[in-house]
Amino acid sequence: MVMTTSRRFCSDCGTENPAQGRFCVACGLLLHTITSVLPLDHLLKERYRIVEHIGSGGFGEVYKAVDTQFAERVVAIKAMSQSGLSAQEAAEASEAFKHEAFLLAKLVHPNLPAIYDYFAEQHSWYLVMSFIEGETLEDYLAQPDGTFQVDEVLQIGISLCSVLEYLHNRLPPIIFRDLKPSNIMRTPEGQLYLIDFGIARLFKQGQARDTMALGSPGYAAPEQYGKGQSTPRSDIYSLGATLHQLLSGRDPAEAPFVFPPLMLPGYPGLDELILRMLDKDANQRPGSMMEVRQELQQIASGRPRGLAARETPRQAPIFVVPSADDNPPDMNYTEMGYERGSMAQQAEQRQQQQRQEYYRPPVAPKRGLSRRKLLITGGAVGLGILAFNLLNRPSQRPHPPTNVVVATPTAMPAILKDFNGVQLPDTALLSVAWSADGQSYAAGGIMPDSLKVYSAANNKVLASYSGHTGSISALSWSPDGHTIASASYDTTVQLWNATSGEHILSYTDHAAPVLAVCCSPDGKFVASADALHVIHIWNAQTGATVKVLGQHRAQVTSVAWSPDGMLLASASADKTVNVWDVRTGSAVMTYVNHTDVVEALAWSPNGRRIASASDDKTVQVWNALSGTEAVIYKNGTSPIWSVAWSPDGQYIASASWDTTVQIWDTNKNMVVYNFHGHSSPVLAVSWSSTGQIASVDLGGIVRVWKPEGI
Repeated sequence: MVMTTSRRFCSDCGTENPAQGRFCVACGLLLHTITSVLPLDHLLKERYRIVEHIGSGGFGEVYKAVDTQFAERVVAIKAMSQSGLSAQEAAEASEAFKHEAFLLAKLVHPNLPAIYDYFAEQHSWYLVMSFIEGETLEDYLAQPDGTFQVDEVLQIGISLCSVLEYLHNRLPPIIFRDLKPSNIMRTPEGQLYLIDFGIARLFKQGQARDTMALGSPGYAAPEQYGKGQSTPRSDIYSLGATLHQLLSGRDPAEAPFVFPPLMLPGYPGLDELILRMLDKDANQRPGSMMEVRQELQQIASGRPRGLAARETPRQAPIFVVPSADDNPPDMNYTEMGYERGSMAQQAEQRQQQQRQEYYRPPVAPKRGLSRRKLLITGGAVGLGILAFNLLNRPSQRPHPPTNVVVATPTAMPAILKDFNGVQLPDTALLSVAWSADGQSYAAGGIMPDSLKVYSAANNKVLASYSGHTGSISALSWSPDGHTIASASYDTTVQLWNATSGEHILSYTDHAAPVLAVCCSPDGKFVASADALHVIHIWNAQTGATVKVLGQHRAQVTSVAWSPDGMLLASASADKTVNVWDVRTGSAVMTYVNHTDVVEALAWSPNGRRIASASDDKTVQVWNALSGTEAVIYKNGTSPIWSVAWSPDGQYIASASWDTTVQIWDTNKNMVVYNFHGHSSPVLAVSWSSTGQIASVDLGGIVRVWKPEGI
């Protein structure tokens, strides 16, 4: 088995990463450094001679070798080294490696690599398998001419159905769980191979949940996010996502669970079949891979003659992805703040025109992505940038502050009152927000129907809202507590009644998934930001756009108003935080001290400081007007996804991928509490006016708690 480009896989979660990456793009943990690569001509087991180091695999290295005892047969060897691992890590890695070996050893199918040998030598495990000369479908898509005709996609789908049907018919059934273009190899002759069985599992009838929530964002079925039981229908969903991408050119990671119709003339039934495969409700998907295969074969054989050689154009995306040098003269603007009617109208007109055209988005490298978005989408590269280019930037960007104080964490345990909280089945929760009076809180997540309001006293559901069609990315209460603003990957922000759940209005001027939202302190305006780097300020009563701000060079992950409503802060995947003058629409300050994506920010209650949380594993607290007087709180283990101030402004709560919430004392510059009430990565945290903290996690758990003495 071989890939044409080197890859690195996270030994913790198994996610594929760029060869040069240092941190996993999905879980944020440090990728293990290659400690030793076998030299050329090295002889393993006195039999297998190494001829090439191909790249890094899930738990080690991948080599091309020849079998000196079997007619110099070319083989691929996956190596798993225990070097640098703790005893527990080594045991877990060895078990996972053996799992893949023993699983594959029992399988024989034309679309699966053959297993020849499995052995241990010098503290490493080795798996010998057939060497596949070719490239992954992901690598093919990344080429300038990497397009597929519909007939090709039909044959690819039929082949994949065949191998998945074979796996599902084993006793017990084998669920692949990670079908995606990067796990499908194609030889020069067109033969397909399903590779990387690292997270495949045996289906257990009656088991309610998987041991771990695994899969690739964008391709994984909804039930895989919330640790629900993955079934053969989970693979059907992943196949649907893969086929949709091959036909449309649209990465499903860009907007999770949102798959526009394909509009394929001459192929009746294909679009409807793929959308059924992608139904969020597993019970509404086709019943088996055999059923999917038969329908694909019927579509392939029943298509009218004369269309075989015609390449069907890819569907137009919702927004344009120009190249870096694409800078039309009529799209350059010199003012940072502007009223609706100029730039906004031109962008809207251009978007309407684009929706009516077929357009193949160019392939762009993955960079500057929020891990929050990667969780949902697996990388938002296809989003690119808007069809205009803002030239004006602040004339000076402050240098990183020189008077940085590094706060050292302590091992002090949390002393807290833990309200049991609630659990939403089969979903990850991405956002939580308190009402102004602290009597209720709202939470929402990956599933659109996860949006609910709960009582702080007993966690009973007070209201629910189901107006969105995409994942809920952010929430904000109006200051009077009557209205909730919810941002979604369906590209809308919706206002709804916090008591009745009734819809009030929808803001639809965003052209991309909305990642952040915040109501102004006086309740008159709402600020929202999207994956195309743009911030909108709009009237909360009418929904009319007031200003559009566009300076960030990557998706905007968080927005927050200053307590007096005069300033707006925005965090971005471009590693910066901007502070805006709301009246003029100009950026008055840019904070540049973070070294990775800034995931979240919050103003101190007195408006003097801003706390920003980043994938660089720090919370940084700094002067809101100058960016100076910075204090850096280092988590040390994982990216930090959310941050919140205590009502008195002395403490900061930070939510981390390492499953903890830490509380920092800004007077003592130290950690004073560690909350260990979660067993999954904590994705959001909010501190109420009454001193209670609400935190939500990847497993769908809400915890409501209060540290004693704060």
